[in-house]
Amino acid sequence: MSENLKRITAGEYEKLCQDVCANFMLSGDKEKDEAILLHSICSRAHEYLDDRNWRSVRIVGGSLKDISEYNLRTFIESRQSEVFDSLEVAYKYIYKLTQ
Repeated sequence: MSENLKRITAGEYEKLCQDVCANFMLSGDKEKDEAILLHSICSRAHEYLDDRNWRSVRIVGGSLKDISEYNLRTFIESRQSEVFDSLEVAYKYIYKLTQ
């Protein structure tokens, strides 16, 4: 990866997760809602980091939630400026909304 790519801090990522979850309307299907939220967080991170080159991975036989988790973790870990667990932070806000 190029050294010129924008990076995301834990605080910036946490705010991004909080904002995505704050504006989400639940459908009543917990698994689907979690998958959509994970995908939405990843999409928002792409926008925030101005990344037009990242391509999501399609996993044959994987659930939408598994695919969304994989893509989010892979993307954020490649662009974080400090070490943090991208799924732990995302689920902190997702679980507040879906529980």
